[in-house]
Amino acid sequence: MRVKQKALHLDELEAEVLSPHVSRKLFEGDEATLIVYEFGAEAASLPHEHSWEHLGYVLEGQITIGLPEQETTVGAGHVYHIAPNVRHTGRAGPRGAVLMESRARPR
Repeated sequence: MRVKQKALHLDELEAEVLSPHVSRKLFEGDEATLIVYEFGAEAASLPHEHSWEHLGYVLEGQITIGLPEQETTVGAGHVYHIAPNVRHTGRAGPRGAVLMESRARPR
């Protein structure tokens, strides 16, 4: 049976530590996931790609998104998109970054 509605405070979600300076919290529905990432100062993700697209919003700080052809730095209040199957990295600015991303489950 599908859950029709649920609501939690972000503090109620358990943080998953991805590296010493990067963590995330996942809020999962039946067909979509909302993710909040916290990057420490200058923390970075390794190059990677996914079968899903990223739609993101920078809540705090700034992040530099590295794609094969370009790098783009965005700060609090900016939204961004990364297409599926595109190799990318993320690197936080000097004060770190908090990002919110959504993804639909691949069908």
